[in-house]
Amino acid sequence: MNLPDFGKSEVSENSLRIKACFPEKLDWFNGHFEYRKIFPGVGQLYVISRLAEKFFGINLNTDGVSFDTVKYNHMIFPETEAVISISVGNGSLSFVIADASDESMIYSQGKISFGK
Repeated sequence: MNLPDFGKSEVSENSLRIKACFPEKLDWFNGHFEYRKIFPGVGQLYVISRLAEKFFGINLNTDGVSFDTVKYNHMIFPETEAVISISVGNGSLSFVIADASDESMIYSQGKISFGK
């Protein structure tokens, strides 16, 4: 599956902050709802797992991974501009996907344990 278009990023040893645009052309938008295209939760977790692997070398698609909390607050529609923040430490990863123009509007957030 394809990923959002990524923009400027800020990376440190334990954190990532990256801009993302969710264009309508993404395969994830097809078929979720006939009447309204939304970016599904499983797609959001896919994006987080790809970023975790690329920037921190963490494989979230393996045994021992636990999705402790995942909360979907608002739907991501086509052409949404977002900021994805990931922090890593003590065998866990926390993430937030927020609106780029108003980061108090959180699309999803969660905590994933992956061991050490």
